[in-house]
Amino acid sequence: PSTQPGGVMDVRNSGDPSRSFITLASGGTGFGGTQFGPFLLAHPFIFVMYGVPYGVDGLHTLQANVPNNLLLVGFTIHMQSFEATQYGPVLGRLTNPTSVTFQ
Repeated sequence: PSTQPGGVMDVRNSGDPSRSFITLASGGTGFGGTQFGPFLLAHPFIFVMYGVPYGVDGLHTLQANVPNNLLLVGFTIHMQSFEATQYGPVLGRLTNPTSVTFQ
């Protein structure tokens, strides 16, 4: 997907309505094998959403305003989520890899 500076970007996650998720974002991709599946983001990464439940229909949408800055044109942001299936010890899976390019 793509979006324009000054526009709105929808960040969507889908999963089991009884679970919650964490979404991470990075300016680059990478690969690391983990007990939760492949981690596909480069360091450094930031937390976009933390501990957010899916909706009753299994969907969650965050609308984010994109700064109106032409320096963003051509920049790609990569995102990946972790869906928690159990806490203490933490169990779950990495899911929903996606990227957005600003045009």
